[in-house]
Amino acid sequence: KATTGGDDWSVYFGLIEQTGPAGTCLFLFFVGFIQIALMNILTGIFVEHAMKLAQPEYKELALEERTRGMNEAAELRTLFQNRPYYTLEEFLELMQHESVKARLSVLGLQIKDPDLFFTSLARLRKSDKVELEFLVKSCLELKGAASSLDVHSVAYQTKQLSRRVDGFVKEMRSLMAAGARNERTPRTARSLSPRAGAVGKSA
Repeated sequence: KATTGGDDWSVYFGLIEQTGPAGTCLFLFFVGFIQIALMNILTGIFVEHAMKLAQPEYKELALEERTRGMNEAAELRTLFQNRPYYTLEEFLELMQHESVKARLSVLGLQIKDPDLFFTSLARLRKSDKVELEFLVKSCLELKGAASSLDVHSVAYQTKQLSRRVDGFVKEMRSLMAAGARNERTPRTARSLSPRAGAVGKSA
């Protein structure tokens, strides 16, 4: 009763106090442990269990994420005026509007260099025009921070490009060396030809 609120613990404290200081200290420790430690532990367990039950399931999270992505894609199509494709001049003209920049910023898209962004997309498409769907997809991929996979992918592509450049440099050096040897060979032949004629005359 002293720990659950049935009776005030001071009533029992007065009785136990008569047994001596050891019993008094033990009773105070018991009351304090039950009130502070044990009750807080039980409360934390119940709260943690309730929080787990309140969390949405994986399917609900996946559906919510997919719905948000579809809504953002539809909003981008509307923002890009549902045109079938864009050229560089048309895209730069569109990006000059402050309302377009503001709406992209609200969606979490920061295109600081529209010229470079569109040129990169055009190179990927190998055309001077970029389709609307590819433009929308590329914009959505710009959202958020780069993941570890993205960083490793860029690092791998950089290493591959570096190897190709090194191979190209080595090939060019070998071709230049071969060309230099070919240039020295005719000069040597020409320098030896007068000597050969002089030997023939003496004979």
